[in-house]
Amino acid sequence: MKRKILILVLCTLFCLSCNDEMDQPLLIKFSTKEGKFDINENEFVTMQIMSEKWTNNSTQVLRIENHTENILNYGTIFSLEYFNKNKWKSIPLDDVIWLTILLGLLPNESNDEKIGLFQMIKKYNKGKKGRYRLSRNFYLYSIDDRWDRIGVIKLSTEFEIK
Repeated sequence: MKRKILILVLCTLFCLSCNDEMDQPLLIKFSTKEGKFDINENEFVTMQIMSEKWTNNSTQVLRIENHTENILNYGTIFSLEYFNKNKWKSIPLDDVIWLTILLGLLPNESNDEKIGLFQMIKKYNKGKKGRYRLSRNFYLYSIDDRWDRIGVIKLSTEFEIK
């Protein structure tokens, strides 16, 4: 009987310590590689993760900056990858419900967007530690009357969970 109680107490303590650990901020190296696309020597577009500490319920800030003389359009959809065995592997985000909204930034504007990366990593990659990459497509349009598409830009920003 004493042995069963001892085992029950140890299991309970172990479970409590696991829950406490999951609520602690994770050690993150944010945007170890900022996504940057140079149009020319004076114009560029950047994307990076700004949040400092992650917990179970925290959201992260994804900052997009348009340092061009053109209009930058993009959607809310992004891809997430995990670096494993010296190559990037896509993390399927199969049941994520994306709100397909077209966002735009005028010349020299920026936008901060809140996203739940840790919740996604926990759900779709079992909360594994390591290097991750978030990628998104952007569309650059001239600001003149014709609205000509200048090009498509794929930007990625990397971060690491330790």
